[in-house]
Amino acid sequence: SGATNVFTSALNYPVCGTVNGQLQCWNRDFSATPNKIVNMDMGSAQGLAVTEMSFNLSNSDTTESACAVLTSGALSCWDWSLTPNPKTMFASGATKIATEGKEVFCAVVNSDLYCWTKNQKSFSLADGTSSSSESPLLVMRGVLTVSMAWSPQVPPGQVCVVKSDTSVQCWSDGIAAKTIVTNGASSVHSFSSDNVTVGMLDGTVWTTYPIGGSTLVKVNLK
Repeated sequence: SGATNVFTSALNYPVCGTVNGQLQCWNRDFSATPNKIVNMDMGSAQGLAVTEMSFNLSNSDTTESACAVLTSGALSCWDWSLTPNPKTMFASGATKIATEGKEVFCAVVNSDLYCWTKNQKSFSLADGTSSSSESPLLVMRGVLTVSMAWSPQVPPGQVCVVKSDTSVQCWSDGIAAKTIVTNGASSVHSFSSDNVTVGMLDGTVWTTYPIGGSTLVKVNLK
């Protein structure tokens, strides 16, 4: 009893959940220690839950990392192991965390978008350049939410954001940010390096093929 959330990666590695306010993770890699439960010390008081998590897998395909946004607005990250050591990336203000699945994270903190990497892996910036910063790097101001999609290219694939003015911008692999929705967006999900779906404030859903595309297609929801 006491479970409130569950988070999982798309890969065959950990599952995490909040139980009585504490974060627990267990292993799905049966080549290691099956179903070993790890109680994560997030440096927070009892009752403080995790609201969102993202996982990514290193190029070695053996070391997964995770980041979690706490209800306090703090953001912590750690390398997955049976003795994880969470590191506080932001003490407060975090609302969203995303990853492209291969060692790059982006987070919305106090309405600003920050991105960083592990092992000096290159990632795309909104101006069309790239960076390999292992410390959070300010990428864009005035952001509500972010979604990332994996791409086999380097830098990694598409990044899309909903801006504070409810517009949607996307960028990818050396292509600078382009506006694909001018206003009225509430959410965005980047499925792949060439497809994105946008939820609108009026309840409609639209899909398109950026970057550079200008055609939005309304999704008929039944």
